[in-house]
Amino acid sequence: MTSVSAKPDAGPAGFQRGGFTTLTAALDFASGSAGGLGIFDHRGRLIKSSSHAVLRDRARGLAAGLAEWGVQRGNRVALVAETGVDFAAMFFACLYAGAVVVPVPTARAIGNAETYRARLGRQLTDCQPVALIGPARARGLGARG
Repeated sequence: MTSVSAKPDAGPAGFQRGGFTTLTAALDFASGSAGGLGIFDHRGRLIKSSSHAVLRDRARGLAAGLAEWGVQRGNRVALVAETGVDFAAMFFACLYAGAVVVPVPTARAIGNAETYRARLGRQLTDCQPVALIGPARARGLGARG
């Protein structure tokens, strides 16, 4: 597990509270600090973490994989919103690729499989994504980042 700081870190570029034009610009800036992303369980225990630099580098690698799949600027990409570092990396990958992220719920958030398939089907019909990416599918791009 990567060690990350929970405190704001000035890092080499100094501390900046806002003023970023995009989320990727904010991540690029934060990657120069010792801070990062922490994922906690329902009891508040840290279960996984990633430095901002590792998150950024992984997202950029995944963005290259999205481009190889044919994802273009402005395309919608449906992304199963399973809380974790993998979701964050893929979310930022979509942004680096210029895609529009459409978070969709996990099956656990909906209930039974039939209800989940029906709701997900309606969401996909409405948003017309060029790709649906969940935890297992994102691993296929993992070699890039």
